[in-house]
Amino acid sequence: MRKALDFRRTCGIMSLRVSEFRNLGVSQMLLRVRKNAQITLPARVRKTIRLEDGDLLDCEIEDGKIVLTPKKLVDKRDAWFWSPEWQKAEAEAQKDIESGNVEEFESVDDLLGSLKGE
Repeated sequence: MRKALDFRRTCGIMSLRVSEFRNLGVSQMLLRVRKNAQITLPARVRKTIRLEDGDLLDCEIEDGKIVLTPKKLVDKRDAWFWSPEWQKAEAEAQKDIESGNVEEFESVDDLLGSLKGE
């Protein structure tokens, strides 16, 4: 039990190893904390949230519960794309595409002419 408490306090990096678990229902499972505070996320959980070997998990304590959230690292050169402003513009562009609010041009000159109002 001491190792389990240490794990909850530190939220260290976990290694995944085969362990026993008992299915308690659709969204709840009982996991066993192993040597070195290791746990195994059942295959059904990993598949449901599309976890792959090497993925990162953010660990937080909320109301006495361990909450693991999958995270992806984004290269700094690509961070602009994931900014709230850019994602808002992407969502607006996607709505335009889905509603058919787009124009097609035969050439770059036609596109530029349309932008200039010609």
